[in-house]
This record gives sequence, C-alpha cells and structure tokens, in this order.
Amino acid sequence: MLTQILEQKTIGAETRQLLKKLVEAVNEQPLLLWEKPQITALSQAALRVLLLDIIEDEEEEISWVQKTYAFITQALLKAREEGQSAEQLFAILKNRVVLLHSHDDFFIDILDYFFFHNTPIEKETDRTDRRAFILQRIAAMQVQDLNVLETYDKELQNDTYLVEAEHKLLDKYTFTNDDLMEAQLLSDALFKYIWYQHKK
Repeated sequence: MLTQILEQKTIGAETRQLLKKLVEAVNEQPLLLWEKPQITALSQAALRVLLLDIIEDEEEEISWVQKTYAFITQALLKAREEGQSAEQLFAILKNRVVLLHSHDDFFIDILDYFFFHNTPIEKETDRTDRRAFILQRIAAMQVQDLNVLETYDKELQNDTYLVEAEHKLLDKYTFTNDDLMEAQLLSDALFKYIWYQHKK
C-alpha cells in the first residue's frame, strides 16, 4: 500500500482512497512498522494524508498529526543509525519542518500539557499568553531543524517552502543558542511522549 501511495503522481480518487485505507490500518496498529525499514515511507505517506486533508474529524486529525511527528522522527533516528546520506536525512527532516510549520496549532494542546499541567486558566489573557508562548516554542523547534538542514545543504537545496518558512520565522522571532538547545530537548521529549502514548 505504501509503495502504491508514494508512486501516485496525481491527486485523484484512487490516491485519496489509498490514504483513507492507510489511516484505518495505522489507527489499528500504529507501531506496526516502527522498527521496520518502511518507517520512512510511512512517515511520507502520513504527511500526505494531512496535506491532502484526508481526515475530516478534528480530534482524529490532531491524533494523526502527532503520529506523523513520531513517524518522521523515528524515520530520522533510523536513518542516522544506518548512516544514510545527507540527502536522505535532509528529505526526512524537511518533512518534520513542513509538518510543524503547516500544523503548528495542532501541537498546542499537547505542549500546553507539558508546560502548564494542572495550571488553570483564570482569564482569557492567560489563554492567549499561553498560546503565544507555545507557538514560539514550536517556532524554535522549526528553526532548530532548519539549522540542522543547513548543515546538510547551506542553501536548503533552494527549496522554496523551506526558505520562505525560515524567513517568516526569523522575521517574527529571535532565538538564542540556549533557546534552540531547549527546542531540541522539547522536540525529543515530544517524540518520546507520543511514542509512549501509543505504546501503552
């Protein structure tokens, strides 16, 4: 199924049907391919589900975004373990930037839990401030990943999406080295938390 999905050149009814079947299969056994070589293909297909708006239910989509984050990160870890090329690592990590940049608000609830667990919202400005705080952390995670991508290719392969995302983020935020180190730790913690939730 994964091969069929990734070989599709057009976004037609067949592609959408294959992606819907993938969603059903993954929801039944989310960690089936966790340690398999196919985890990279799964991470690509999972992102395609989101970019093509295959999932209509909001709660299910939030869950899928988190699964996709875990699949991409696991694919990246496996690729590094196997000593894959900079080009291969670039392709995988690019997908994580795309996911975080296009679906940043889907991570707000889970990161609010990380930072503000058991802290009640007493007024609407608290909600607004917390949201801004979390979105800034998600932006830092993206910038950290973009910095790593630049170690693979200084020009980001002249990828329009990545270049525009970087400009947008750096126009809005200024991050110190400590901020980016914290962002990497947050990225790792988010991955482990999502994996643990689906492992149970």
